Amino acid sequence: SRAIFPNGDGSPYYSCEMKTRDTVYVGNTRIYKSTNRGSSWTQLFSPENAPYNYGGAGHYASSIAIGGFSEEIVMAGFRFENSTTDKGGLFYSLDYGNTWNQLLISSASIGKDVNVNDVELTIDSGQVVAYIGVDYDNSKSPIVRGMYKAKLSGTTWTVTFEDVYGAATSLYSI
Repeated sequence: SRAIFPNGDGSPYYSCEMKTRDTVYVGNTRIYKSTNRGSSWTQLFSPENAPYNYGGAGHYASSIAIGGFSEEIVMAGFRFENSTTDKGGLFYSLDYGNTWNQLLISSASIGKDVNVNDVELTIDSGQVVAYIGVDYDNSKSPIVRGMYKAKLSGTTWTVTFEDVYGAATSLYSI
């Protein structure tokens, strides 16, 4: 059966991440956090709100990552299912999920960017790094490459693509 959202409201969740036995993050169309083993939940983020304005049905949190080195860093990837025009995006918090910003992958402005399939956080040479798997699409300009790497320096992320597909590839999900 499908997972039921912990608030008991019947809304399924699509992603989950735990830092400790007590701290759990889950995502459906929004991101929620429990710090008491799921006894109560707090909504942390919704891309439906301004300035992102993800209106309508079909978007959901496809992945959540917590920095294994620090619970301060939380990332949430969103995607739109069954839509050829609407795209999701990658959002991050550097303060335990209290405030959120968008990390742009392909778009030049905040809002609908790319459909995110997965995100993983790690440390590479002492620097926080996120690996982001998105829907590859060479029909876009610039091409949406499928795999991206984001490095955190202070409070700024630098995003580069990992060229894992050839030019003849048309559309894939990673």
